[in-house]
Amino acid sequence: MQNHRPLLSIVFPVYQNEKNLPHLLDEIILFISEIKGYRLEFIFVDDGSTDDSFNEMKAIKNNLGSKVKLIQLNKNYGQLSALRCGWKFASGDFIGVISSDQQDPIIVFKKMITLLDENTEIVLATRSNRDDGLILNLFSRINYFLIKKFIIKNYPSGGCDVYLFSNNVKKHLLNKDERGNHGVASLINSGYDFKMVSYERMKRKHGKNQTKFFKRITILIDTIVSNSYLPLRLISFIGLLLGIFGIFFGLFVIIIRLKDLSNTAYMGWASIISLLSVFSGMILFSLGIIGEYFWRMMENIKKPMTYAIKQKKID
Repeated sequence: MQNHRPLLSIVFPVYQNEKNLPHLLDEIILFISEIKGYRLEFIFVDDGSTDDSFNEMKAIKNNLGSKVKLIQLNKNYGQLSALRCGWKFASGDFIGVISSDQQDPIIVFKKMITLLDENTEIVLATRSNRDDGLILNLFSRINYFLIKKFIIKNYPSGGCDVYLFSNNVKKHLLNKDERGNHGVASLINSGYDFKMVSYERMKRKHGKNQTKFFKRITILIDTIVSNSYLPLRLISFIGLLLGIFGIFFGLFVIIIRLKDLSNTAYMGWASIISLLSVFSGMILFSLGIIGEYFWRMMENIKKPMTYAIKQKKID
């Protein structure tokens, strides 16, 4: 009868987390004792760590045996590629995602699985607080505001790094082109109903956040460009405004010139250079954003391999 219980697979992306993983093992053991009615599977994907993370992952497998699958990528591809790899090897009826740095408590899944039903195939866990430092906290607030305001209206205000979804949703995510697959944004845009729970994020005890500031900016740009036409529409709007401004400015110069043929104030190089600078800047800016969309179209056409596996232990 035990095999009729649904299987819950939890995917941990790992990068430079050698100091956290030994403590995570204790947390997982406690979690196993708390979860009833589900079989459990834990999938660790090492995203090209250069520290001793993979050996610590082996220690977890030695303790938990066949409940654990280990995958090591041959270099650092980024968290989204690591997650896709973990989803691919997940055998569960439901798949959970959580970080391996212990800031997000794994026990939150105990509450999340109670919200799954025939109409709900996605559960998101939102942070009620965060302690990432002043600059990163400010950037995160701006990031989530932009996404919520202009792209995904029902995006969690506090962000979301912990989520749970069904095998049906997994198939949908894996069938999407890589460039259009951006974690929580893809889940919300998938069309499946979802529910949310909140939890208190813990302060980091070991190591430091490996997602650099400029990497966060890159992720924000990818999320916006992959899920919204807003930048293109913004360019069109600005272009329209500049076109109207140019017409009225031209009419203004003509009227002034007709009123006083001796007035040459608007015929100098300064006015021409100023206008050229503004329009040239806008053209280059517009081409840059259009190029972002074109580049993603080319990436999707080529469908490149998004990760390569160095070794795995999935038995």
